[in-house]
Amino acid sequence: SALTSALGHRFPATDEGAMAAVANPPALGEKIQKLSVSDAAREVDPDDGYVDTRSRNQRWLEFTLMCLCNVAWTIDASLLPMFFTEFQVLFHVSQTELSLL
Repeated sequence: SALTSALGHRFPATDEGAMAAVANPPALGEKIQKLSVSDAAREVDPDDGYVDTRSRNQRWLEFTLMCLCNVAWTIDASLLPMFFTEFQVLFHVSQTELSLL
């Protein structure tokens, strides 16, 4: 027997069992019922039951500090390399020593 695609191409059937499985797939409910997940394999949510007890001022302080850290990181990663030549001359250091900042 042969399998015919939607475009009319014929494919030889090499495994009758595989052909039957493709033609008659099991119902979705049967697949789900056969799955078994052990308790050890389940992921535990570390935030389950967490209640944020920080004050509003504390949260704003932490947010502001994180924004300042982001600005500092951006300056360090983007703007500092633009001035490496001037810093090398000013501080009399090599490119390697300056990049270790």
